[in-house]
Amino acid sequence: MVDPVHVTNSGVFVSTPTVSSSSASVSVSTEVQNQSTTSQSVTVTTTISDPSGASVASNTSAASNVGANATATVSQSLAVANPQLWSTTSPNLYQVKVELNAGGATLDTYLAPWAYGPPLSVPTTGFSLNGQNTKLRGVCLHNDLGALGSAINYRALERQVEIMKAMGVNAIRTSHNPPAPELLDICDAKASWS
Repeated sequence: MVDPVHVTNSGVFVSTPTVSSSSASVSVSTEVQNQSTTSQSVTVTTTISDPSGASVASNTSAASNVGANATATVSQSLAVANPQLWSTTSPNLYQVKVELNAGGATLDTYLAPWAYGPPLSVPTTGFSLNGQNTKLRGVCLHNDLGALGSAINYRALERQVEIMKAMGVNAIRTSHNPPAPELLDICDAKASWS
């Protein structure tokens, strides 16, 4: 059960307006919902941790008033030095931790995995990831697990991606329905295997 004042479901949006090998600017927007009957003064503390779990940036917002039965967005800007870029051979995942505070208490905590990478582009030479020309070798993968059916089994999904990777696949197109969040997490975190 969540506090009446909380971060909405999928209410944290992280983007990187600028990224280079030496620095990255990070924008974090947090949607705060107040389902109580009185206005609430809240602050948002955002902490970014690198792939090893070390904190690399933190910011606490100014107090924002969120009206009764209302929603407000709190925006923050952070900077990270020497970001480790995500790629299919080095799936470096950072974690964004958002803490919603009011009256000296933490009301809600939201964790979001996230990765650095300059915007993907398709110039005249083809697809580029982190400035490197990359050939997409993909498959269309349906949401079922063969004889296991469509019920999500984490290890079965992980094995399926391992098999695709061993075949040389570096891109997966899902079909018909949105993919299971577990599949997206596996692809983000385990893009490369030995």
